[in-house]
Amino acid sequence: METIAESFQEDDYVDSDYLKKLNEREKVSSTAYPSGVAIPHTMKFEAKRTGLMILKPVNQVEWDRIKVKLIIGLAVNKDDSHMFNKIFPRIIELVAEPYNIQYLSGTNTRNEFIDRLIELMVRDNYFPE
Repeated sequence: METIAESFQEDDYVDSDYLKKLNEREKVSSTAYPSGVAIPHTMKFEAKRTGLMILKPVNQVEWDRIKVKLIIGLAVNKDDSHMFNKIFPRIIELVAEPYNIQYLSGTNTRNEFIDRLIELMVRDNYFPE
């Protein structure tokens, strides 16, 4: 969580209280999924800019008693909330399946990860337009 907050702050995506807000959200309910992914985010869309951060730990991380091998940090600006609300349900649907997490975490480069994520996002004609 600290790594995510610090990186987003360094690049001016969020304010200095972002870590506090991540922790507040985590207290409400864990952002870790049994499939092996965590998606930490705040409860409100209050980032300065929208950003997505992918962390692939060398070793699995214990996150609320779940072993996580992929972390997707989110910062969402309110002006982008409509787009977030469109793609977030699909992301949740995909990360619920362990084989999708295995597929995504098997990447070695940023571009390979993005290509695989896009491939999964549009699979089954989910975004037809």
